[in-house]
Amino acid sequence: MNHLINPISDQEKDALHRASMTLLDKNGVVFMSDTAVEYFKNAGFRHEGQRVFITEKQVFAALKTVPKTFEWAARDEKFNITIGDGSAHVQPNAGAVYFHDHANGKRKATIKDFSNIIKVCQNLDAVSLNGSIPVDPSDVPGPHKHLFQARETLKHTDKPWIFGAYDQKAAQQDLEMAAMASGQSALGQDHRVGVVVNPHSPLAFEPEGCEVIRTYSSANQVVLMAPAIMAGMTGPIDLVGMSALQNAEILAGIVFTQLIRPGAPVMYATSSTVGDMKRASFCAGSPETMLINMPCLQMGREYYNLPVRTMCGLTEADQINVQAGYETMMSFMFGFLGGANVMVQCLGTLEALMTTSIEKIVIDAELVSRMQRFKKGPDFSVLDESVGTMLEVGSKANYIQHQDTFKKFRSLWSPDISVWGKSSEEDNTIIRAQNKVSEILETAKEPLCDASIAADLDAYVQKNTNK
Repeated sequence: MNHLINPISDQEKDALHRASMTLLDKNGVVFMSDTAVEYFKNAGFRHEGQRVFITEKQVFAALKTVPKTFEWAARDEKFNITIGDGSAHVQPNAGAVYFHDHANGKRKATIKDFSNIIKVCQNLDAVSLNGSIPVDPSDVPGPHKHLFQARETLKHTDKPWIFGAYDQKAAQQDLEMAAMASGQSALGQDHRVGVVVNPHSPLAFEPEGCEVIRTYSSANQVVLMAPAIMAGMTGPIDLVGMSALQNAEILAGIVFTQLIRPGAPVMYATSSTVGDMKRASFCAGSPETMLINMPCLQMGREYYNLPVRTMCGLTEADQINVQAGYETMMSFMFGFLGGANVMVQCLGTLEALMTTSIEKIVIDAELVSRMQRFKKGPDFSVLDESVGTMLEVGSKANYIQHQDTFKKFRSLWSPDISVWGKSSEEDNTIIRAQNKVSEILETAKEPLCDASIAADLDAYVQKNTNK
C-alpha cells in the first residue's frame, strides 16, 4: 500500500529546484570558516571571501556520491537500522529546557532526567534511535554538558546513537567516547553516530557548525542537515519561499559534506516552522509548518533521491491534554505520510519544544505504533482465503465462531496505553503511562555496556571536565 502524500506536482518540484539553484548561484552561502571555504576553493567553486556560490552542476556532482541508503549501526546488532529504504524511524527530542512528570510537574531538567529518558526510549519498541538532547540538563557545567549527555547515552542504550555537538572539540570528544563504548580505539567504517547541524539562516553556516560537519564527515559518521528557519523572521513569510530557502540550505550543507569525504552519510533534514508574530517566536501547533516541510521531504525523496528526516509531532500545549493530542498527531501524521525516514520532536514534546514529558513519551510511542500499523497496510496475500471464508459463511450469518476469526483476531492492533472502555481517576491514559515509566525505570539494567567500558567513560568525563 502506498501510504505517502505527495503534496507538489512534478512541475512544482522543478520550480522549487530552480528557485533554490537561483539562491545558491546568485546569492551564495556564507561559510563563516576559512577552513570550510578552502574546501570549496580547492574544488573550483567561485567565492568572494567567505561567500561561496554553488551551481546546479556542482550540486548534482555532490549528490552522485551521497549514499542513497545506509546502515546505522548499533552496539547491539539486532538494533541496526537501514536509512533510506522506505522504513520510518523515531528518535528522542532535541533541545527541551524543562522536564515534566505527572507526579511532580514541570521543573528545570537534570542529568538524571536525561538518563531516565534514555532508559525509557531504550525500552520502547517504537523508538529506533536514542540519544540527542531530549532535555538540556541544568545541573552539569555548560561547557562540558555534551560529555555528560554522551556518557549517559552510551551507558544506557545500545540502539544507534545520535548526539548534540556545538563545536569541533565537542564533536571530537563525542566520537572518541562512542569509539570507547564500541570497544574500538577509533570508529571504523560503519556509521554508528549521528549529529544534527542547523545552518545560520538565511544562507549561512556558523564556524562551529562547519567544524562539526567536518569532524563527523571526516570520520564517516552521519550528519543530519537541518535548517530551522522561521517564516517571517529568518525566512520569507511565503511558505513556498520557505521551502525553496530550506532546500537551498540543505543542499549547500550536503555539498560541503561530500567535498570533505565523498560518500560520507548525510540526511536531508527539515526543521522549519512558521513564526508567531504575537509572541515573536516560532509556532509549533500550526498546520502550516508541515506545508513548508512536506514539499521539501518530497524533494529530498523523489528529486534528489536522498534519505530524509523531519521535525514533527509538535504541540503548543503546556500539559498533556486534548490540544496536546490533536496537535501532536496532526504534525506527526504529516511527517509520517510525507515519507520521512527519521522523525524527531514527536516523543513527549510540550510547550513548543520547551518541555519534555516523560509520560507523554510513552503515549506518543503508541501514536508511532498506530502509524507503523497503518504503513503496513492490509495483507492482500490472504484475499483468496478470505473470499473462501465468506463463501463458507454465506448470507445473514456471523463470523464470531468461525475458526478463521479465532485464529487471527489477536493479530489486530490494540493499544498499550490508551483506554478502550471506561476510564477513571485510577485508570486512564496518563496513569497507565506513569506506571509504564515506573516499570521501565525499576527494571532497567545499570549500565547496558560492560562495567569496564562504563568505568572508562566515567574516567574520560572526569579527565576532560578537569581541564
